[in-house]
Amino acid sequence: MSNSPRPSTPTHNNGATTTTIQDIAIGCKVYVTVNNKEKTADLPEYRKAEVLSTRIHNGITEYYVHFVEFNKRLDEWIPVERIDISREIEKSSGRKRAKGGGLRDSDAPNSLASPLSSNGNRTPNRNPGASATTIGQKRKISAMEDVHTPLSEPYPDEFDNDPGSGPGTPNGGYTATAEGSGPLSKKQELEKLRVSGSMTQSNSEISRVKNLERIHIGKYDVEAWYFSPYPAEYASASTIYICEFCLFHFISERQLRRHLKKCNILHPPGNEIYRKDDISFFEIDGHKQKTYCRNLCLLSKLFLDHKTLYYDVDPFLFYIMCKRDAKGCHMIGYFSKEKESTEGYNLACILTLPQYQRQGYGRILIAFSYELSKKEGKVGSPEKPLSDLGLLSYRAYWTEVILDILLETKANSDEITIEEISQRTSITTTDILQTLQTIGAIKPYKGQQIIWLSDALVAANEKTKAKNHRTIDENLVIGVIGVIGVVVIVVVVVVLMAVGDDGYLYFDWDQTYVPFIPSRSTTDMSHLQTFQSNASTDQSEGETENQVSSAVQDTDASADQDTDDDAFLADLSDEEEEIELTHLRITDIPSLFLDRFVNLKRLCLRQNLITKIEGLENLKSLKEIDFYDNKISYIENLDNQINLESLDLSFNKIKVIENVNHLIKLTNIYFVQNKIKTIQNLENLVNLTNLELGANSIRKIENLSSFVNLEQLWLGKNKIRELENLDNLKNLKILSIQSNRLTRLEGLEGLVNLEELYLSHNGIKKIEGLENNKKLRILDISNNFFTKIENISHLSNLEEFWASNNQLNDFQELESQLAHIEKLRTVYIEGNPLQTNNEATYRLKVKTLLPQVIQIDATYTQ
Repeated sequence: MSNSPRPSTPTHNNGATTTTIQDIAIGCKVYVTVNNKEKTADLPEYRKAEVLSTRIHNGITEYYVHFVEFNKRLDEWIPVERIDISREIEKSSGRKRAKGGGLRDSDAPNSLASPLSSNGNRTPNRNPGASATTIGQKRKISAMEDVHTPLSEPYPDEFDNDPGSGPGTPNGGYTATAEGSGPLSKKQELEKLRVSGSMTQSNSEISRVKNLERIHIGKYDVEAWYFSPYPAEYASASTIYICEFCLFHFISERQLRRHLKKCNILHPPGNEIYRKDDISFFEIDGHKQKTYCRNLCLLSKLFLDHKTLYYDVDPFLFYIMCKRDAKGCHMIGYFSKEKESTEGYNLACILTLPQYQRQGYGRILIAFSYELSKKEGKVGSPEKPLSDLGLLSYRAYWTEVILDILLETKANSDEITIEEISQRTSITTTDILQTLQTIGAIKPYKGQQIIWLSDALVAANEKTKAKNHRTIDENLVIGVIGVIGVVVIVVVVVVLMAVGDDGYLYFDWDQTYVPFIPSRSTTDMSHLQTFQSNASTDQSEGETENQVSSAVQDTDASADQDTDDDAFLADLSDEEEEIELTHLRITDIPSLFLDRFVNLKRLCLRQNLITKIEGLENLKSLKEIDFYDNKISYIENLDNQINLESLDLSFNKIKVIENVNHLIKLTNIYFVQNKIKTIQNLENLVNLTNLELGANSIRKIENLSSFVNLEQLWLGKNKIRELENLDNLKNLKILSIQSNRLTRLEGLEGLVNLEELYLSHNGIKKIEGLENNKKLRILDISNNFFTKIENISHLSNLEEFWASNNQLNDFQELESQLAHIEKLRTVYIEGNPLQTNNEATYRLKVKTLLPQVIQIDATYTQ
């Protein structure tokens, strides 16, 4: 056995009770042998684990298990041989989980992950990058530590992640789908629009099964901790390869090598605003660098549990901390913040990559966020609510900074007020007071409150400072947020700034500016030979692509290859049925010479620079076209694609739906994040089962009467004011209309088969009109103006009720409306007066009133 204490780690016993493999079901608890990597134990170690999902992998049944009382990052797929069937299996308590290992996410970086539904269907909280959250809320680490003596603890850089832990829903976005009994498709991207300040969103994201085993980034192989909605086909790969500079992802090493021959980025695509020793910070505008920021969110989701991708990155600034060497700027971690935060937050999301954790980098990120606040002349605070470990990290930082000032003041025999401390540190007075109370530094004295520092506190502070943490030199932080002009600062010596050929700002602290020239070897994916200043910037609307020719000197003769678009397909057989070319800067389809692939059924050209649909005339067998994230303005030249079943033109520049009415076999349409204003020209598509039109400019629900087979309708992040014209959608099961302009809940009477309804981020005040929707399993009314829980007691099939951030204030209403619904398993109520006015007893009250519930907000109760 390991010498370190392990919670709930039972030893093996030879009980008489035996079970069979057939007894193992979703939700049951079994004893599982632990892979002892340190090999410190002679006998196998057993831990209790809950079975969350099953799958068939390479012909072998595997079980996805969560070890009881351990962090979710330890969840894993195991074969039946690791389960001790000699012990009695603890049966499921009724909690339902999705079956099937095939995790199907929205296949694009601009998609988000959605909450799991009990039958395996994906549920929304869609968000173009989040559904959740690049908005929902952030990861919460189960290990609870003593926050009363933060100075005696090392900085918990294992956290180094999103500070918040409560749910928050974004306004608009798309998430990946939840698991199903088989591989689901990108149909599963969800939409959710972020109107709060959070960079995370989906509360149910914590229910997702981890889909990637490990990633290769730079020179590191890193094990993934949590689910992230990378393309579904990645789930079958043992390792996913990520370019450490532009953060694009690939399923094979060969694809990454090919990408590295074209990728010119050797640092984050933004302005360098800080440099000290080998550490640099780059400021990136989410509006100008959409693709990079979306890829960053995808990567960070692998290590943030309660974070859902939020792809509407425009409102955010990202600050990337890098370690510089001769090969480039290697990302250590980052934090993001809103450009304009109505709540006064100076940080929305924070992460240190696992390979750099427990080295003090998390503290640097926190410190830098406050230095930026000082530059702005503001006080700030991380986005609330904080996760447990997030609070511990911040409180440790606050404690050290505040004690330094207090001890300095005492040494000078001076006096200082809380407001003065706040002005000097940019920490809010609320955070200062709470920190002082937590460490026991506020004492009553002669009828007033004074600050009193015990010998233990002083000793702990000295011990912390003896560790010589890296610090931020405030004199080296260049410019203010968003500065584009030339800034010259004199500290002790003159700091020279140079503008690189790529248009980014570079600061040379040695008064010499040297342009960087790259030398790239095809045999070394993770190390690039030297710095260079050429960078490719995203082509957002109204921008001109800045692709600077680079002086690339290849050291490997094999790198001298033809880079024409048709070279990507040179190795493929004419009988190929599926082609996927993602993020290869392809500009036009005819240059691929696709005519020879007459049997082609799936064509995926995601994240390229295609401006026109053309060159498909001979591809009459096509069943799926995926041109997600290109520059297409018109739907055209699809006359011969009469067998088409799925069409994805999301994240383009389309203004009008046209030229698809003849494609009568279409079952799935994805036109997310375009400029569409009207639902039209779809009347003949009677076989349509899934229609996704989120993140457009649609003002009215219309022209849907012929969609008698429609099962899913996604309309989040539009401008819809009224629920109307839905009566003919008798088979509709999922309706998502989040982040619109609804003020009344009506028009749903005809949707008798509706199972999932997403209404968050609107202006609705009353729950009504759900009398006929008795099959509802999931109801999301978060972020509205509801004051009462009413008119839902008849929803006997309800499993999940999301009502965060409203004005609910009556526990009796909660009991009368929900207590008798036996299938109810999850409730989200935080952010209401129910919670904010009863923080100490809130969860206990909810659990007492709703004993059947197993998840309250982001926390499991069992």
